[in-house]
Amino acid sequence: MDMHIFMSHCSFPALKILLRNYLGFEEGDLDEEIAREFEEVLDKAGMTPADVSEALIKNRRDKNKAVRELLEVLKVKAEKNKKSNAGGDEDQQQDDEKIEK
Repeated sequence: MDMHIFMSHCSFPALKILLRNYLGFEEGDLDEEIAREFEEVLDKAGMTPADVSEALIKNRRDKNKAVRELLEVLKVKAEKNKKSNAGGDEDQQQDDEKIEK
C-alpha cells in the first residue's frame, strides 16, 4: 500500500537549522545578501526540507558552493511555480510528482 505524507515547505528558520546541521553554519555566518535572497525565494519555491537537504548534501564539502547551488535550485523551482500558476495547477502537479520520484 502506498502512503502519502504531506511535508510542509521549508521555511527560513528551518533552512537555518539545515544549514547548521549539514554545513556547520552558525548564526551570522550566512552573508546578509544571500540570506535575504533565501527569504525571498523559499516560499515561492515550495520545496520541502527533505528536498533542501538533498541539495545541501551534494556539496557539503564546499559550504559556499552548496549555498550557491541551493539558491539556484530554489530560484529555478520558484520560476517554474510562477509559470505553472499562470498556466494552471496541472503543470505544478506534474512537477511535484517528478520531484517525489
